Amino acid sequence: MAALLGVSGATDPEALLRRAAAPVLRRPWHRLETIVEAGTGTALGYAGFAGGVAVDQPSGLVAALEGELYSVDGPVSGTQAALVLLDRYAVDGDALELGEGVYAGAVWDPRRRALVLVTDRHGRRPIYVVRRGTALVVAGELKAVLAAGFEPRIDVEAWAQFLAYEHFLGEYVPLESVQLVPPGANLVLHADGRQELRRRWRYRLEPASNADEQTFLDSFDLALRSAVRRRLDTHTALALSGGIDSRCLAAVIASEAPATPSLTYGVPGSADLELGARIAARAGLQHHSLPLTPGFLSRGVAQTVWLSE
Repeated sequence: MAALLGVSGATDPEALLRRAAAPVLRRPWHRLETIVEAGTGTALGYAGFAGGVAVDQPSGLVAALEGELYSVDGPVSGTQAALVLLDRYAVDGDALELGEGVYAGAVWDPRRRALVLVTDRHGRRPIYVVRRGTALVVAGELKAVLAAGFEPRIDVEAWAQFLAYEHFLGEYVPLESVQLVPPGANLVLHADGRQELRRRWRYRLEPASNADEQTFLDSFDLALRSAVRRRLDTHTALALSGGIDSRCLAAVIASEAPATPSLTYGVPGSADLELGARIAARAGLQHHSLPLTPGFLSRGVAQTVWLSE
């Protein structure tokens, strides 16, 4: 993995940034590039294998970009990508648009005392934001946030979402008080604590008007069965929660591979455990229940954050 890194409002920003980078630099070919804005308590950089930093001396603008941009001439990465970010910001300010690519970018504007964060359309390079005392820490991995000194406290609502849906919803993250910049967005963080969020793009689909319900159902059945068949082997098992997704999978697996075992985990006495067992019985699938003991989240929070990335 790799990570965009940024520190603002710190007494020794470079030292704090290097501490944040330590767990990200895991391979011999990973490198760390930093640039410090003297007198502002700000440092930007990236840790990993694809990124760059740049500075515009006349204006004092500083930029860092992790990942790469796409152009008609091919991918742009390294220092050149950071320079593109600087050029776009100099022209368009907070409304800058980098176009297609896989990237996370940051610009420090000393004239406004503001840090501008930029994500690609699909959020494939996350940016986490947290305050550590008077300092603002920005990182592309939660490991880096923890290494910077942030105390890990789980977000109970976020984990409830994960246990229910097997992923976090929207901008929720595993740790409390950590902010995730949305995909396709520019987030401006001012030194006085103010924030301005501008969403550049959202994925949208318009419903088709020239197809009937049965056609949709037949197409969905064909696509789902094809996907399940590609994944079926002797090691396959079904995580059965009782929700609509796993119910559909249970129906397909019951006809395609009825010997496939199913598993449901949940708090003792929860609806998940009851529904999972009931649906498995109706589908004729083997079923195993895994009750979760009290305190299972807090006991494994550090390891869970590590493995989730």
